[in-house]
Amino acid sequence: MDNILITSREFGRQLGDAHWQALEHELASRGCRIIVHPVRKPMRAGDILRVNRKHPLHAILVYSSLDQVNAAVIRGCTRLKVISRHGVGVDNIDVETATRAGIPVCTTASARAHESVADFTFALLLTLVRRVAATDRAMRAGARFRPISPDVWGKTLGIVGLGRIGKAVARRASGFSMSVLTYSPRLLPETAATYGAQRVPLKTLLQQSDIVTLHASLNPGSRGMIGRQELALMKPGAFLINTARAGLVNQPALLAALTSGSLGGAAVDVFDQEPAFNDPLITAGLEHLVATSHIASYTTDSLRGMDLTAVRNILDSLA
Repeated sequence: MDNILITSREFGRQLGDAHWQALEHELASRGCRIIVHPVRKPMRAGDILRVNRKHPLHAILVYSSLDQVNAAVIRGCTRLKVISRHGVGVDNIDVETATRAGIPVCTTASARAHESVADFTFALLLTLVRRVAATDRAMRAGARFRPISPDVWGKTLGIVGLGRIGKAVARRASGFSMSVLTYSPRLLPETAATYGAQRVPLKTLLQQSDIVTLHASLNPGSRGMIGRQELALMKPGAFLINTARAGLVNQPALLAALTSGSLGGAAVDVFDQEPAFNDPLITAGLEHLVATSHIASYTTDSLRGMDLTAVRNILDSLA
């Protein structure tokens, strides 16, 4: 019997009992024992290793970007055959150590969640620039609030990272007649052009964009890539959107830029610690911050596809 650790009890259950039972049946019918982390918080390396000592693990289904699947976990789980990531970000998984050990690290990129994230990016963009959330809050408080905001149509959008999500955002931007700049160093200029984007250095993108949206992966080279100096390059009143990873942005620098008013606003779906109730960005009470709880890919269609893909990646590797 193969022991499968699922690092969150939220996996599969957000779409109801029937969906979870179907996933559970698919694993159990292939002779898998399912071990679900019972606590509503990410698993640290020590948590995973404690499970492994009791039930030697053959597969880990990694649900949260805050789960810690480091070298100690990979070396300690000597029977491990596959790591299946629910999502596409693997910055919390030591892929190099896993690869050396011959353990595949699979993601759910094929589930097309990038389209859901691109939809949500534009939802945040419109909400932020047109001050929809601020107006809603004022109305509910009994105030008549009619802010004058910039247009989105025809503006310049800077996309940092023209991968699957970035390309999907660029396609949506074309419907708003936006000029699209992209910073994506490994992308050929002609490839960017097929998505209506012009590849430029990061400095140029920040200086010329009315709205900047982040879709880069998090790695040692990209961590903190948007800091005090980069934020200072942005146009006065420009907007920043982050649905990628919190670590791409220096959070104190962002808070300072928002507090000073040099930025027109920011929309943030990802935080260093989640839930982010006590994050300084949240507790500052900034009217021109739109904050959401890491839900960019949380649609019925996207979750169903990612859940099934995460399970089938395990079964294919154990076959």
